[in-house]
Amino acid sequence: MSRTRISAPPAQATHRTSHAQVTRRTSHARATHHSSRTRATHHSSRTIAMTAFAALGLALVSAACSGPDRPGPNVQDVPKGFAFDANASAARKVFLDAQPLDQSGWFAMNSRDDHSSIMITTYAGQIPEDAIYAARAAHEQRWGRKPGSPSGLDYGPVEEVEIDGHDAFAWEIRQFYKGDLSSIDWVAVVPYEDETYSVEFHAGMEEHMDPDLIRKTVVSFEAD
Repeated sequence: MSRTRISAPPAQATHRTSHAQVTRRTSHARATHHSSRTRATHHSSRTIAMTAFAALGLALVSAACSGPDRPGPNVQDVPKGFAFDANASAARKVFLDAQPLDQSGWFAMNSRDDHSSIMITTYAGQIPEDAIYAARAAHEQRWGRKPGSPSGLDYGPVEEVEIDGHDAFAWEIRQFYKGDLSSIDWVAVVPYEDETYSVEFHAGMEEHMDPDLIRKTVVSFEAD
């Protein structure tokens, strides 16, 4: 196996985003003026928009975002526009039969409902190399694009990289829909002595579909 060494960039300043749900109820005995009707229409449109975002569980921020100000595993170099969610969970884990100890992530979405995410999942124990290869193979067998199909997932080969001073294993996943590239993922598994982490960047927004940006983000992972 060839070894590619990728060094993580230095950590940047951190910001933390909190979420609050605010419900405002306004009652009127009568709508006697056109301006009142305009305010009511504006409030209704805003409520619909807020409900749509809440239903998807995504919060957007316009400022640059880096690793959250908290102890534990973090990605230090998060691209602009992502919001952190300590209660996030991945719909499809890297290790399908393993129970995660913890999950957290960052999310971004645009007005077209395209979204990107960065997920960190913690597993108990040091997962061996052969189990990591087997996990990737299981995903490809189950979800990989069939020969000749215009839609599906293409799995790249496993690369050995360095993350947080540890040997890690990573691979790219490209999703196609009717022949067009719709997303790029990069998955890295970083085994430590007592725990193993998976770091997954799903780039579904066009501005994030840059392999160099994706790799730079993932390799900025630090366990402490």
